[in-house]
Amino acid sequence: MIGKPQLSFRDDGTFRILHLTDIQEGRFPRRDTMNLLKALLRNADPDLIILTGDQLKGYAPSLKLSGRKGIQKTIGRLTEPLEQYRIPYAVTFGNHDVQCGLSNEEQADLYRQMQYCVCPDDGPAAGTFFLKVQNRDAEDKLKIYVVDSGNTGEKGGYNPPNDAVLNWLKNCLDADQHSVPSILFQHIPLPEYKQCPDVTVKEPICSPDTNSGEFEILRKSGTVMGVFCGHDHKNDFLGQVAGIDLGYTPSCGFACYGPGVDRGGRLFIFHEDKPMRYETKLLRYRDIIAPHTKNRLKEYWDTHIPTCWPGRQRESDKENN
Repeated sequence: MIGKPQLSFRDDGTFRILHLTDIQEGRFPRRDTMNLLKALLRNADPDLIILTGDQLKGYAPSLKLSGRKGIQKTIGRLTEPLEQYRIPYAVTFGNHDVQCGLSNEEQADLYRQMQYCVCPDDGPAAGTFFLKVQNRDAEDKLKIYVVDSGNTGEKGGYNPPNDAVLNWLKNCLDADQHSVPSILFQHIPLPEYKQCPDVTVKEPICSPDTNSGEFEILRKSGTVMGVFCGHDHKNDFLGQVAGIDLGYTPSCGFACYGPGVDRGGRLFIFHEDKPMRYETKLLRYRDIIAPHTKNRLKEYWDTHIPTCWPGRQRESDKENN
């Protein structure tokens, strides 16, 4: 293959995205994590994979001490299944990636060296860009926005996306004269996630303390169908505020806390002839690999650590509006 792969709808008029988040692995990724990644690729059969941050357990001493070459090897290990399956993928960053000692810009450069990584480098920040999915007539039918959602604040908590990112997002949405349907992926949830009715919250929603107005930018555009994030490893709900879907995908890495065998990814199916409609469902370890891992003690710990408390009963995970 020469150059980067192009994104287009299949002959049957569908386009499939697999959302993965919070792999959060160190120098030598765990076997359960890699087994889950491979099983997700097989079961989802995606046309594009979106990685929304915390690919790296940046605070792990062994990773930090390994330097650029060690970090590059870890990124290579995590993306090896994606490259082997020849699936295009795009990457943004979370609050833990930069803790490894390389900036997001330096990490983005490492990812872009991979053949099937399709991250453009023309956005206002590393991990901020959009991708277009076209039909066979080379017409744009879907836009996928990927945003660097900010990082840990100096005094704790989380910062929202910076002004340059928000202005870029607004300008891109305002410039879309053809009203192409859009979906947005980022790491940290918007404050509006806390307004979702009839959802089960499995751990606190860790959104920025300051509302940057990002949601209003999306709402006013009239073309954004949904926002999907990670960050809060156990949350997996799908709610809606002001006509925009707000959804979580649970962690898919086993080197950090998470929802036990409910770890997994989220599959999206878009339709060329129904531009403002899509289906989505979660693909979990317990459904696509086995009811349990071999580490039952970690499963128990993952399920019972204090981030989890009873929430409101939600509607069943819908196949979307």
